[in-house]
Formats: sequence, C-alpha cells, structure tokens
Amino acid sequence: MKVPENRPAEATTSSNSNVSTENRRPAFRLGWSNYRPGLNNSLSTAIERVMNLFFGRREDGPHFCAVPIPGAQNLPDSVPGSGFVKKPAVYLYPPEDMEVQVTLDPMIKLEIDIPRYHPHHGWRVLAHPDGSLKDLQPELTDLKQYDPNQHGFFYLREIQETGEYPYLYWDGYHPLNETPRMVEGWLVDVEDLSDFFEETLDTLGLLQGEKFEFMDFWLTDLTRDASVASYKLSYLQNEAVQALLPMTVTPTPDTLQRVLLIAVPNPSPEDLEGLAPQTLMPVQRQGFTVFEWGGTVQPSLTQLKAHDAMGQEANLSVGW
Repeated sequence: MKVPENRPAEATTSSNSNVSTENRRPAFRLGWSNYRPGLNNSLSTAIERVMNLFFGRREDGPHFCAVPIPGAQNLPDSVPGSGFVKKPAVYLYPPEDMEVQVTLDPMIKLEIDIPRYHPHHGWRVLAHPDGSLKDLQPELTDLKQYDPNQHGFFYLREIQETGEYPYLYWDGYHPLNETPRMVEGWLVDVEDLSDFFEETLDTLGLLQGEKFEFMDFWLTDLTRDASVASYKLSYLQNEAVQALLPMTVTPTPDTLQRVLLIAVPNPSPEDLEGLAPQTLMPVQRQGFTVFEWGGTVQPSLTQLKAHDAMGQEANLSVGW
C-alpha cells in the first residue's frame, strides 16, 4: 500500500466507586488482573502509583502495559475515559534537514513504538523537509517483529524498502491523566464515518498523506464491531492534548499541533445530552512544524453504569 504524497488539501470537559472484594484473584498476571484504575481514594491511588512503577515500559524486552477496560472508571460528574491512546502519529516538517529529538512524559507507558523509543532519550531522527525521517538509533528497532499485514502496520512495507519513516508511531497511556468527557462533537452513524472524516479532517487542514493514514487506521478500527451502530465523535486539540500527554521536541518547533480523536461507541442519551457541534481549529504550519494525530475510544455512560452496578472487577490486558 503506497501512502499518497503529503500535499495541502477546544473542548469542554465534564470520579467514586467501590472495589469488589468477592472472588478476589491474585493481583499479578503479567500485569494487573483485579485492580480497578481511576478510583478517587487513597488506596487506589497508592496502588496505581506502585503498579505503574513495576509494570511500566521495559528497556530490554516486551512492553508490559496495563490498559484500563471499560467499566473500571467512575461516574457521574467527571467521567474518565479509557485513557489508552491508539496510534498517535508524530510528523516532523523542518525547513531544512535537521536532527530532532522527541521525548514523551516519562510517566507515559508505551505498548508500541516504531521506531523503538529509547527509555532515556526517546526518539532521535534526521528529519527532512518532506517529512521523511531517518532513525539515528536503528540498532534499537527490528521491523521484522511487526507484521505489515496487521492493522496499523501497513505502512511498514515502504519503510522496509526505503529505510525511512513517514512518522513516529506510538500506542500507550498516561496513568495519572484522564481523557476528558467531551460535551461538544457529533453523533455519527457508522455508515457515515468516511464522509465525516473527509469533511472534518479537511477542516482541520491535514495534508493528504496524514489524512490517508488517519482514515486508513480509524475507519478500520471503528467498523470492526458489528454491534456498534453509531459513535459520538469529538476532537481534543493542541494545549489540551499537550496537558494530557506531554511531549517535548528538540530543537523547539515553531509550530506544535496535536489532534486526538475521542470516540464513544453506541452513546447513551446521557452522552448526547447538550451535545453541540464542535468548532475545530485548523492546523497551523509555520516554520519547523510538528503535527500529531491519534485517538482513543471511551465507554459510554451506560456501559460504565452497567459495569459499576454489577460490581464487576475490571481486567487489564497486556500489550507487547
């Protein structure tokens, strides 16, 4: 699959629960099996901090990453999202060839990082004006471990041929920051997703290559579950994304623009209460520009209440 050439084409936010003590299982299973994240009590916070220390990213092996599952969060005034972000893609556009270092907040837990993220100094690349990137620490990355036929990895075929990356790719979450519940956005039927993204991504000002990769990933991801008929969709932008998932770029870019899709499948009436169309801020591109898109899927308020009422323990999955 050939990615097209790049050519030109905030949000209002809105947490108490009990941990079930019945049928309690061992706490460790390559991660957490019965811990419920996002609870506003001192015991939960202490557990979260300790577990993050032990099950963060490993330097020499698989990436053990705890991923919150819908139903583990609280209601009702400030409802956290899942917190896990899928495929943020970081594009670098310098005015001339430039060595660039990109680092994420050390609290962010990575599940996937392509090229490999060095645990101490992040990504180091030689960025070209057309956005192509040469990894300056290639000894860390083995592309053969990834299947280019797998969702989200199609672009790796071209990298294996050229040795250059179109962007920096990561999956992960910040254990202490909650993805906000949006009160602005749109209710979109699944069959209308393509048209919705065509329109909103053009409004945001994504380049053709960025738009292609975004739609290729999210149209597949959001249409996998046949039980989902519609989504509540919103975009978190710029400072709000930077506060949620801090990122540092050296040298400092003239323009740093970040966009995070927030998708709620089969939203409940509560999710849609007061929903108003969102005003999008077009991406600015002046001087050395860094642009990132990514996304997260939040459970609906109905899902959260159902899980909470049942007193189910939240399971956590392990990423590699």
